[in-house]
Amino acid sequence: MHPLINNPSNDNCFQPIFIVGNPRSGTTLLAVLIDRHSDISIPPETHYYDQFIHEFRMKLNNLSKGQMVRYALENERIKDLNLDYHEVLEIFTKYERSKANLLRSILECYAEKRNKKIFGEKTPMHLRFVNEIMSDFPAAKIICIIRDGRDSILSTLNAPWGMAEVPRRLEKLCVKWRENAKKSLKYLNKYPNNFTLLKYEDLLLNPENELKKLCVFIGVKYEQRLLDQNIQSDVVPEWETDWKGNSYKGIDASRIEAWRKTSDNNKIWIMNSMMGNTLKKHGYRSTHLEGCPVHKKIILMIKTIAYIQHIRPISRACIRLLRALKLTA
Repeated sequence: MHPLINNPSNDNCFQPIFIVGNPRSGTTLLAVLIDRHSDISIPPETHYYDQFIHEFRMKLNNLSKGQMVRYALENERIKDLNLDYHEVLEIFTKYERSKANLLRSILECYAEKRNKKIFGEKTPMHLRFVNEIMSDFPAAKIICIIRDGRDSILSTLNAPWGMAEVPRRLEKLCVKWRENAKKSLKYLNKYPNNFTLLKYEDLLLNPENELKKLCVFIGVKYEQRLLDQNIQSDVVPEWETDWKGNSYKGIDASRIEAWRKTSDNNKIWIMNSMMGNTLKKHGYRSTHLEGCPVHKKIILMIKTIAYIQHIRPISRACIRLLRALKLTA
């Protein structure tokens, strides 16, 4: 079973849970379901690695434990946990001074306030920091949820912060999903005992079976309450309910392949062109360019090349060509 969180001498087998994935892939839904477990606590997103540590990494080296806690609790996102400075500091004093133990103290404090003994964290973008997380917490359990890239991207564009009007936004989101999907397979091979991959569609089609497998992975007993919508969860702060509130409404299989409902064939062609091979690797279907004119396929091929990072000079030349031909912004 899962090691107790309040044993400072148990660091070598300490197993925090991290939920990661591409944005709008079901990370919030999964966090809500797992947070309903009587032993597990998942707070609102902390963005600890991608924002807080990224901004304060050098500064933290010269701060006392008290100053580190104060900086953290004043952070825009960590504020959502509504923690008391003295309570976090009291826990932090049990551990050596490090950025890993600062996060541990924050999450432990949050869990204690909810009478939970196992804690985790959910920030989708932490997928880019899996190596650092594993360095900080060698026994961590990381759950990566993956969703059909077309659904993930269209959901992002429809979000209040989706910036759908920004030129080449769709193409950039395709590149990001493709990179994240490849990372998930890389980490699955690199950390087979600590990293697991869950398909969003499998969770919606067979939630009990998938959650039972996750509980085995985490090291806890499955509880039926994970699927009980009457169990309260604080995973979503009030200011995010407009675009995350549906996560409290339970399992909705109609969200699978929602991209088929769009009437914009151009978007589908772009997504299939830029993500098709990676979509296939993850078992997603209908990645062809059905009905796409030949001249459009040529343009899409050039666009795809233009976003390959490993051949930057050719990529830049392709983008200049597209702009010259007024085929992209």
